[in-house]
Amino acid sequence: MKRIPLYISILIFLLSCNDTGLTVVHDGNWLLRSAKQNNVTTRMLDGAYIKFANEKLQSNLVNQEQPTGYTLQSSSIVTDQDEVFLVKEYSDSLMIIEVIKHRNLFELELVRQQ
Repeated sequence: MKRIPLYISILIFLLSCNDTGLTVVHDGNWLLRSAKQNNVTTRMLDGAYIKFANEKLQSNLVNQEQPTGYTLQSSSIVTDQDEVFLVKEYSDSLMIIEVIKHRNLFELELVRQQ
């Protein structure tokens, strides 16, 4: 019974958390600055990019060398091929995303090329 206030506090906190509310992705080339694989820094993805232009996405991260459509769903970018990028942080110059590939979690920090 003594833990009920703690559980209520945790529940209120979780319910009050907002996602990024992603409504737009700025066109341009987004280049990899750093990457983590399962929370360990990796250079395996050096040279990775995502390009957004004319409501299409092109990337060497998920074998999307040809432009493909995408939609914004809450805090995710979902390609027409059902690849999902969870957007953890977004501004007009920085995007931090997570993607699962081959049962590995990758966290990618991308910067927009000016």
